[in-house]
Amino acid sequence: MQSKALKKIIKNPTAMVCIALLLVIIFACTFCKVLAPYGFDDQELANRLQGPSAAHIFGTDEYGRDVFSRVLYGGQNSIVIGFAAVVLSIVIGGTLGMLAGYFKKAEAIIMRLIDIQIAIPGILFAIVIVATLGDSLINVVFSVAIFSIPTMTRVVRSEVLSLKKSEFVQAAKTYGLPDYRIIFVHILPNIVHTMIVLATMRFASSVLTCATLSFLSLGVKPPMADWGSMISNGRLYIRSAWWLIVFPGAALLLLTLVVNLWAMRCAMHWTPKCSEGICLKSYDFERINS
Repeated sequence: MQSKALKKIIKNPTAMVCIALLLVIIFACTFCKVLAPYGFDDQELANRLQGPSAAHIFGTDEYGRDVFSRVLYGGQNSIVIGFAAVVLSIVIGGTLGMLAGYFKKAEAIIMRLIDIQIAIPGILFAIVIVATLGDSLINVVFSVAIFSIPTMTRVVRSEVLSLKKSEFVQAAKTYGLPDYRIIFVHILPNIVHTMIVLATMRFASSVLTCATLSFLSLGVKPPMADWGSMISNGRLYIRSAWWLIVFPGAALLLLTLVVNLWAMRCAMHWTPKCSEGICLKSYDFERINS
């Protein structure tokens, strides 16, 4: 099943274009120190607010800094924070979801806490955390991850609830396997596909949340570059220096659009079912006895 889904994704032109664009963006932002013609804080006050030209293809900002270089450096910060936040949300949300889906007593407590968190707007929660604990990079990552934990928990819980009734799980219980082994050896491999697709979608949301915090001066600290802070600073010159908003905004739009399209294509073709593929393979008596 996995190979068939992968072949469908490869044959899908939209998915392949998204992969190509995503790889280009990640490569450019990862190697920004090599590709960027200037540093993220190299100032030339004599060249401030200059439009796009051969010397500065995206123009310069109010301090004479090269906008193209800052877009690359800002992309690196956004990708790192978004990726770290998604990994953290997978670890916390995935663990809570598996516990809530497998154990009845834990479900009542965990899901009530998740319901309370969902009742509070995620961006407001993130703002409170950063404003209270400080705008260090770790706090920013944690506040962005908090935004994705409820969704991850609810989806994983739903998957575990459906898998808990499967024959291979019941067989594992019959053979007396401990709960932790059933969860991590037999249930987790069957929900990892769903978690990957959801994490991809949440990555785009995490990048947007990071940009929002930076726009509100609660994210990446200046003079470090970030797309949100660049848009925030550029709005003061929107009539005279349109490039200060257009280029970082276009980069943010392109990244989130490509990631979301890629995730949607994966969700369409990569939806494992317990009656096929790895679920049936998990029902392996030799493996259960080992």
